[in-house]
Amino acid sequence: MIHSVVDDWLDIEFCKHLAHHILYSINHTYGHTSNKGDAIQFYHTEFNKEIFHIKYMCRKIAQEVVKKECGFLRAYANIQFPGMDGTMHVDDGDMTAIYMVTKTLDPGDGVFEYIEDDHLESIDFVQNRIILFEGNKHRALAPKGTDPRVTVAFKIMKKEDSNG
Repeated sequence: MIHSVVDDWLDIEFCKHLAHHILYSINHTYGHTSNKGDAIQFYHTEFNKEIFHIKYMCRKIAQEVVKKECGFLRAYANIQFPGMDGTMHVDDGDMTAIYMVTKTLDPGDGVFEYIEDDHLESIDFVQNRIILFEGNKHRALAPKGTDPRVTVAFKIMKKEDSNG
């Protein structure tokens, strides 16, 4: 189930800085796949959850997107160039937040696809957009142009309600 789609989530300068940092300042690993054994691979980098910017983003997700206390299993970036489509899969954790970091793509290009009530749905790739979902089979399609599609994924665990 898609819980929310929030546009203009962070300051746009922070978003642009994050895109530049991910693409040019940190190491990536090639060979990540949506499912073990997939032929199509893409770039990936894990973030240390103790880095200030990641802690900040986790706190904002809890307060503004999930809107309740939650825990974070991990955060990482996926970098896809043309031809690096993901395959349908279900994430671990209770929920996932996907933050779209690089420039907005044309409608229908580089979309986030998911299955909802046995129907294929999609959400366009829009810079500075965050999507929160749980339990959906989903995938990310690669961009068609020359620029990469970069997202930051946050794997989230629900905290039990203390009232009962």
